[in-house]
Amino acid sequence: MYTDEEICDLIFDLSLVGQGAAEDGEGKFPHIRINSIEPERKDRERAYMMGILPGNLKADGPLQGKANSQAKAITNSMKLVRRSIAVVEHWGTGDHSTSRGISNPWKPFRERLIRNGFSARQILEIESKNRKS
Repeated sequence: MYTDEEICDLIFDLSLVGQGAAEDGEGKFPHIRINSIEPERKDRERAYMMGILPGNLKADGPLQGKANSQAKAITNSMKLVRRSIAVVEHWGTGDHSTSRGISNPWKPFRERLIRNGFSARQILEIESKNRKS
């Protein structure tokens, strides 16, 4: 049995196959040009708030629960892209060791982008916005 994360990775890997072909690698949103999209102030604030505990106390890293619920709640594809870019810009794409365990706020957004039909190329463009490298 595969986990949801393994299934998303498989879908992502398969979408890289034949990427040059017009019908194969375009995904559901070929009209969305990732490099021309900038997060709005609210997207950046929400990404920042993933590291804030109740009572406005700063956590020792991003809170996975906040990332999971944000990614799940976004239904608009453009908003999902903007928020994903903000998350990658602020937190990067790697794991964070916190007092509550390992956290990676990028993972639920990546999975949501895959499930919504964004192409591997588009997701890689979002990942390239990583300022934490």
